[in-house]
Amino acid sequence: MSDPFDPRFFTRVSVRIIGTQHPQPRSSGVRNVLITSALPYVNNVPHLGNMIGSTLSASVFALYCEVAGYNVLSICGTDEYGTATEAKALAEQLTPRQICDKYHRLHRNIYDWFDIRFDHFGRTTTEKHTE
Repeated sequence: MSDPFDPRFFTRVSVRIIGTQHPQPRSSGVRNVLITSALPYVNNVPHLGNMIGSTLSASVFALYCEVAGYNVLSICGTDEYGTATEAKALAEQLTPRQICDKYHRLHRNIYDWFDIRFDHFGRTTTEKHTE
């Protein structure tokens, strides 16, 4: 693991905390680590139990791996398919797409507020996923 007194330690940490939308350039000869989190459903507001059990722990592990010097790519996104999404849309008198848009934004905002970061935060309803 990196020495916390080495100035490069803080450079790596600050890159993660600032939270770029794109992964940092990868170094050759360094182990690659792909970190994924369970995809949260868009049928409700995420609560601490959801975050602690999946998104927060994935974000913390990604930070640890970056500080340790690994090439890290962390991804997550919202799972927008299923009966729960349709039921929530009916309950809120919205279309399933409107529910997905609303709760994807809400999840993203909450994760940003808690400084839970991913290199990519996607959606299962994108064209790429539905091909």
